[in-house]
Amino acid sequence: MKKQSLVLRYALGMFALTLVGQLYHSFSYSYYVDKEALISLSLATASKVIFILVDGVNDVIFGYLSEKTKSKMGKRLPWIIYSFPFFPLCVLLTYVLNHTMNFSSSFFFMYYLLISILFENISTILYINIGALFPLLFKNEEERSSASSFRHALEVIAIGICLTLTPLLQEKIDYIGVCVIYGIIYIPLMLILLKGLKHDYSLDYKYETKYSFKQTIKDFFFNKSIIIYHLSSSFVLASLSLLLTLYPMYARYTLKLKPYEQSILMGVLFICCLLSLFIWNKIIKKIGHRKSYVLAYISFPIMLFSLSIPHNFIESLFVVTIFSPLCGGVLITPDLMSSEILDFDKKKNKVSREASFMSLGTLLQRFVIVISTLFMSVIGSLFGYIDGGSPGDNPAFTFRIISGVLLPLIALSGGILSVVYYKLSKKDINDS
Repeated sequence: MKKQSLVLRYALGMFALTLVGQLYHSFSYSYYVDKEALISLSLATASKVIFILVDGVNDVIFGYLSEKTKSKMGKRLPWIIYSFPFFPLCVLLTYVLNHTMNFSSSFFFMYYLLISILFENISTILYINIGALFPLLFKNEEERSSASSFRHALEVIAIGICLTLTPLLQEKIDYIGVCVIYGIIYIPLMLILLKGLKHDYSLDYKYETKYSFKQTIKDFFFNKSIIIYHLSSSFVLASLSLLLTLYPMYARYTLKLKPYEQSILMGVLFICCLLSLFIWNKIIKKIGHRKSYVLAYISFPIMLFSLSIPHNFIESLFVVTIFSPLCGGVLITPDLMSSEILDFDKKKNKVSREASFMSLGTLLQRFVIVISTLFMSVIGSLFGYIDGGSPGDNPAFTFRIISGVLLPLIALSGGILSVVYYKLSKKDINDS
């Protein structure tokens, strides 16, 4: 019963983070570029590239600082406690500007850049430290599979709520009002999470080997299997991240959806994805998390490619119902795979450095997102899309190509690398 309560608390906290964070990730880009037309696509891309690079460096810094933290609450909990109130505030500040304000494009660009960096830094602190607690809170594959399934079920629900309700709510109370509502939900759920994160803090300092940042860098970047794994995840997660960023413009131009149709489509997508988590959980129990990881990463590009098919609301409903269950494995398996890598590292090197490994993995992910974002911007520019005021001659085709061709190719790279990692990591299993 105690473990079930911990799973619930952990999942509720991730629900809260996802609900508020998704309001930034899924709508801020289209808000500045398309809805309010405050900055051009090229400026938005430049902003995204800069803050991703800055955030990648900060990931490593925050991971290092977390490892060096000494307190009665362990390494991770102090960081979570003192940073979580600022998360919804950053999202709120993202939407305080609009086209009625008499500022230059340069000012809007600088503001979007700075608020993005601030948001990503707070997000990094929370996700790295909460994620670093996962392998300590949940010890074996059964516990981790159950916790990961439940966590991602609530994350999917949070994304579904955000993407379904936000287009409708913002028409009546604008994005600031939406952020206030989501923030009211966020605060108590995060307090529930914090109350459940109590564990044996001596585990944070259990291993005798002294933590060395230099040695951690060496062990991470000179381990071929670790690099291959993180690159595989980076390509897949980059394609998923860009999909959520592009969705409002894909729905507007390519599918020509009305706000209520967009909400219905997202509702169907996330219900199907949510139900698929239970199927993927059974698959993991049947064939193990390693084979499930490869299966998920290989099949996910098929789901993205299906975005090139629909032209209207009915067709998109059909495609989403058929292909969206392929998303489930991409959500569940990374928790299990990263925990496996951390277990290998602890046994081999006798040191606890979950946050550092997670931050270095995130750094690789940021690099891949930067490259993918640049490709997206180049393709958009080639087809004439500048911003919402100047979308080009055929924006429907532009976003069909980006969503249904470019993103599947990015994800396919991750799928191929997942097969490579599966073969390379067999040695780690034999050695352990």
